[in-house]
Amino acid sequence: MEIKDLSIQEKIGQMIIIGMEKNYITPHIKTMITKYKIGGVILYKKNFHTYQEMIQLIEKLKELNKSNRISLWIAIDQEGGRVNRMPEEILNLPSAYQIATKTSIKEVEKSAEIIGKLLKQSGYNLNFAPVLDIKRFQDRHAIRR
Repeated sequence: MEIKDLSIQEKIGQMIIIGMEKNYITPHIKTMITKYKIGGVILYKKNFHTYQEMIQLIEKLKELNKSNRISLWIAIDQEGGRVNRMPEEILNLPSAYQIATKTSIKEVEKSAEIIGKLLKQSGYNLNFAPVLDIKRFQDRHAIRR
């Protein structure tokens, strides 16, 4: 499938990733996927309580998209540390900053690999975790110009 083969409606739909307000698929979500052929859905902790509920929701979203010509992005913002979108029964790894300050960049890479594998096995295919974080100083006077 090439982009040039899509209708203009499909091309526009592919540029949209929506969030879900509920922990179930509403008629609005169903319409957005089946009629408007959106590009994806981003999930947050509010959309499921358990790992099994998360897996079932992802499977239902993919099932709704099965007649569309482009795969649906199933997205999450899973960074670890305070930005944790996974269900409680999944171990929350520390943030990349926490790991880097206590160990090494190699350990940050290992952590990212673990998170990536977990997300892929769970059915996600897009993670909005940062590729670069910048440490911010709390004291403006600490920054020299």
